[in-house]
Amino acid sequence: MRRDARRAQPLERLDVAQPSSPQQVLARVACAFSVREGWRLGWRWSLVLVPLTFVAALAFALPLFLALRERRLATTLTRVDADR
Repeated sequence: MRRDARRAQPLERLDVAQPSSPQQVLARVACAFSVREGWRLGWRWSLVLVPLTFVAALAFALPLFLALRERRLATTLTRVDADR
C-alpha cells in the first residue's frame, strides 16, 4: 500500500453530518410542538402544519397555529365556565 493512500482524508471529503442551522432547528422544534399540541387538543389536521412550515414559511405557520390554538383554548374555557 502506498504511503499516500494511508494518509488521513481531509475533513471536506469525510461523510460527517454537518450541524443544522438555527433556522432548521427552530423549524423542527416548532413542527414537533405544533403536532404534539394539536393531538392534545384533538385536532386531526395538525400534521398539515408540517409541510406548511416548509412550503409557506415558519413565520406564517407558527403564528397561524398559535392563533388557532388560542381560539380553541378560549372556546374550551368558555364551555367549562358555562358548565359551572
